[in-house]
Amino acid sequence: MKKILHIQLMPILSGAQKVCLDEIENLGKNYEQWLLCSGVGPFTKKASEFGVKHIVVDNLKREISIRDDLLALFKIYQNIKNKKFDIVHTHSSKTGFLGRVAARCAGVKTIVHTVHGFAFPSTENILLKIIYYVMEVIAALCTDALIVMNKSDYELAKKYLPISNNKIYLLNNGVKLEKFKCKGDNYTNNDTIKIVMVGRLCEQKNPLLLLNAFCSLQDNYQLYYIGDGPLRTEIEKEILNKKLNERVKILGWVDNVPEVLPSFDIFVLPSRWEGMPLAMLEAMASGLPVISSDIPSNRFLIENTNGELFKSEDAISLKEKIEYLGRDPKKRALISRDAYKKIKANFSLDARICSLRRIYEEQ
Repeated sequence: MKKILHIQLMPILSGAQKVCLDEIENLGKNYEQWLLCSGVGPFTKKASEFGVKHIVVDNLKREISIRDDLLALFKIYQNIKNKKFDIVHTHSSKTGFLGRVAARCAGVKTIVHTVHGFAFPSTENILLKIIYYVMEVIAALCTDALIVMNKSDYELAKKYLPISNNKIYLLNNGVKLEKFKCKGDNYTNNDTIKIVMVGRLCEQKNPLLLLNAFCSLQDNYQLYYIGDGPLRTEIEKEILNKKLNERVKILGWVDNVPEVLPSFDIFVLPSRWEGMPLAMLEAMASGLPVISSDIPSNRFLIENTNGELFKSEDAISLKEKIEYLGRDPKKRALISRDAYKKIKANFSLDARICSLRRIYEEQ
């Protein structure tokens, strides 16, 4: 039985963690699975239900800190070396770098990394762009299999990273359709239009742009954020400053996203960059019409009649798309049907897990 270590940063149930949790749950009993992250939370609690053992490295932090990062690197290395893992599978940028370097130093045979969107092409700060890129280059030299979720990231990896093409795998994210109840034609001309965003409240997800677009909508629109993160306090201040506390709610993380999604009318994801957003797949599987920023990963999902793209970073463009769908329930129903069909045809979790097993065994 092969021994796998999954490495994640935060113990929350955000998109990257849900992808990892789906893998943990569905890989099967042929693997002894462990999970390493920065603490204990909903993610680790859920993973433990599937018999996964948990390692905490408290020096793992999202922010760059030379002291903490070096300590985290050493502790990850120690755990990998002492427990003799056959496979190390990392997710996201920070843990992807530290985990892959530590695993290579520890002599792990198979090192796999899943890209949840490259940060270096989308970051405007030049210094951060250079840091992110150098980290990706170093980590790529320690990688046996690089999993990307969209064609844009596949091309970026081929062009900019020192890794052979046969080690790069384009693997769609996936969902279990039986968990979702499709809204379908259940759209009526309601007086109130409920908008929802699901995701971490951070710079990458761009939640403040959605709030800025929402400010100029009529009073019959309501906005709900499902998620939490470092921008929550700033969003709450803006809600109070703009006197929107009756129309905008932050619900925090919820456990039953598939159950609550059909109660909304429009799903919005204004991200600056993504891998393949699981939240958007879940919305489409629920039959919610999606409005998303026009970035490569979202373009991969939204085409023709299954959703709407708005000009990235443009609050006016986003507002216009919301109003367009808000006043036309028939259009929302059409998008709902086509979105569900696309997910059913192309984004099966079972197919993803089969491909992942092959990647593990081929290395």
